[in-house]
Amino acid sequence: MKAKTLLNYYLDDDGRAIVAIVVLPQKKGVRIYVAWEWEKQVKQGIVGFFQLDANEVTPATIKEACEYGQRISDEKNIKKIFSLQTLNN
Repeated sequence: MKAKTLLNYYLDDDGRAIVAIVVLPQKKGVRIYVAWEWEKQVKQGIVGFFQLDANEVTPATIKEACEYGQRISDEKNIKKIFSLQTLNN
């Protein structure tokens, strides 16, 4: 998905440009949502959105969400979860 504006991001040790992290409580554990892509793509406004259920939030579970999380492709849900207004309509 390509954003209309430039995005601020955190660059992790593996070169992932993390744009946003949202954590929502579940009955057992949490659901982690991560908006990220490699730095080159984020600079072009391209971001992938992923989710992962976990017991806790740690750097390791955030990395796991990036690497193995389920891709979210429904744009309405993405906007709702991340409250981003910069996405294409």
